[in-house]
Parts: sequence; C-alpha cells; structure tokens
Amino acid sequence: MTKRLPRDAEDGIPAMVDFEHPGISARSARSLDAAAMACAETAGDWVDAMTAEDRQGMVVAFYEAESLAAMALDQAITQVGPDFRDALVVQRTDESRHVDVFSRWGGAVRPLSAPRIRKRDDHVWFTLLLVNELTGYCQFMMLHALLESPGERQAVREICADEQEHIARLMGWMDPVMKSRRARACEAIVLRFRRGLEGRMHQFFPREELRPLRDAMSGHVDGLLETLFPGTGPAADGR
Repeated sequence: MTKRLPRDAEDGIPAMVDFEHPGISARSARSLDAAAMACAETAGDWVDAMTAEDRQGMVVAFYEAESLAAMALDQAITQVGPDFRDALVVQRTDESRHVDVFSRWGGAVRPLSAPRIRKRDDHVWFTLLLVNELTGYCQFMMLHALLESPGERQAVREICADEQEHIARLMGWMDPVMKSRRARACEAIVLRFRRGLEGRMHQFFPREELRPLRDAMSGHVDGLLETLFPGTGPAADGR
C-alpha cells in the first residue's frame, strides 16, 4: 500500500489502529498505540526539566541508534531469504534518511564503527528488527513530545510513518514464526531485550535527575513487549 504521511501538527501522529496493513492486527495496533501515547504523555510532563545538554545528548543518542539500525540492516539484507530482501532494502533507505536527520540536528556527531558480522537465521533477524522498531516507535513519540521546533516535530512525524510501515511488515513476517516451533527462540530474544531496556533508555537520559523519566519509558515499552509476546511474561522471566 502507499505510505500514509502523518497529519498536521494539531492532530499529531496517526494511530496504528487507523493504519490498514495486513501485517498487524487491530489488537496489536491498539497495544502499540497505547504504549506510544503513554510515552508521549509521560515525556510531555518532563519538557521543562530538559536542559539544552539533555536535548543535545538525546539527539546524539537517536543518531547513534538509527546508525546502528542501518548497519544491522546491511547485515540482514545479505542473510535473509530472497523473498524478504527487497523490503529490507527499502527499510534500509528509510533508516539512512533518519540518520541524516539526526546528523543535521546533532552537530558534532561522529560515524560509528560497524558491529562485527554475525550470521543469523531469518526468524532471529525478524525478532531483533521488530523489537527495535517497536521500541524506536515509542521513543520517537517520546521525542515528538519533547521537541519545541515545528519543523523538527514534522520530521519526527515523517519518521514515524516509516516506522509504522516497518512494524506492520515485520509483524506480518513474525506471525507464522510465532505459530511454529521457532517461537521459543524468538521469545528468548525478546526476554533478553526486555531485560536490557533500562540500559537502552539510559543512553537517551543519562542524567540521574531524569531517572524517573527513563524508568517510565522502560516500563511503557516493557509492558508493550509483554503484551505482544506473552511467552516472555512474568512466568518466563522467573518473577
């Protein structure tokens, strides 16, 4: 389908529940909307607490996160089956645009070294890409709430339009995987990712005074991943 650009600033970012794509169910879309909106609303309460240094550091963290996402796709494209490669090439192009956005905002950002190449099966790549996209979408909603420039907010809305496409596509690919024996391996990946959320959020908000914000963001994303991957819930985590 044709990508739907976000609406005007007054309307914010369109909801996933209004986003027609065969890859995402209405239930999953509602869960993602709820988590993303919770991130935006929580972040909105912290606008006045953010210093110029906090905002600059946050932009650099987004630059680094999107750079790593692009590098991961470079590897995935060469390893997944041929039926999936063209779509990931498109996604890689999207990530390049996102990196360019944050490099312009970030000032003295520096190119990152590519991670070592690791051979992964399709279902492992799908899981890793999806959990990062889900988390990134929530973080972009958070960023949208913290930005003051209308132009920057519009750029984030356009990034979110890309992220909606990526998430829906990856969820479509994951659906048959989660109905197969490979689901257990995917759930283990999600569980490890969930356990590392606090560290991920620390990259965006390292100042100790912002701990309640990063804890809240971690909680919103963690709840979303538990809902979408119930096999990673409290019983699986040993809690």
